[in-house]
Amino acid sequence: MLTRIWYRHQKDLDECIIDLEIIINNQEHEMNELRSQLDKYQSVNESQRNANEHHRSGVPSPLSMLLCSLIIWEKVTS
Repeated sequence: MLTRIWYRHQKDLDECIIDLEIIINNQEHEMNELRSQLDKYQSVNESQRNANEHHRSGVPSPLSMLLCSLIIWEKVTS
């Protein structure tokens, strides 16, 4: 009887561990997605800051930098 109870308890614990591992893996995936989005936003922000600094100093921002900013922004917002 005690052995049966112990095995049942062990099975319940194993199921809980599996559920927790699934939750952790999902959260890790979500964290990676959020980090990726943050990197994209920071990249766009840095490009816009550089373009603004060029504009303030009277130096036109290079066309390639503007195009890169637009491409990154499009990817971030889509």
